[in-house]
Amino acid sequence: MKIGGQNVWLWDIIDSDSRYLLASRISTSRTTRDAQILMDRAVKTAGKHPTVVCTDSLASYLDVFYGKDAEHRQGSPFSKEDSTSLIERWHGTIKQRTKVMRGLKNIETAHDFVEGFLAYYNYLRPHESLNNRTPAEVAGISYPYKNWSEVIQNYKPSAKIEVTHLKRGTMKLRETRIGRPRKFRISPKQPQITPKVGKLK
Repeated sequence: MKIGGQNVWLWDIIDSDSRYLLASRISTSRTTRDAQILMDRAVKTAGKHPTVVCTDSLASYLDVFYGKDAEHRQGSPFSKEDSTSLIERWHGTIKQRTKVMRGLKNIETAHDFVEGFLAYYNYLRPHESLNNRTPAEVAGISYPYKNWSEVIQNYKPSAKIEVTHLKRGTMKLRETRIGRPRKFRISPKQPQITPKVGKLK
């Protein structure tokens, strides 16, 4: 991915059975430490170490601790036995989504985007290969919402916004937070429009 013209790398770990994305990480380097941080996140999410881990041939994966009894295999998207096609497919989905965007401003916005898209992928997006179920459903993880509409309908914001219109060119905006009422006025400047008059011939 590119952020402000700089290359950053998106690391992901996916469960091969449920297609559930266990962990993601964005970094500006591709070291063993980066890979280990990702692995530790995945273990924390799953609650256990894996039995088999399949990665591509990046050298950074060689010194990662996957678990005492875990088997590490290096493959590629085109390998028959040790294929990385599942995670490559996920990266293809990310690329499809980001190519229509105008880019990400910084690491923070990239993190927000990836975390939001990961939630969509795991909990809301049905997969044909999973009989139109979500990875969360296959993994046995309960989630109360089926689509974005249900998420929005059940969202309860912590701030209430009221907009009332006064005389032309003035708007009063009142924001009430829990325990902190605030009032402020916004008076947008009206642009001065000077009509252009052409010369008569």
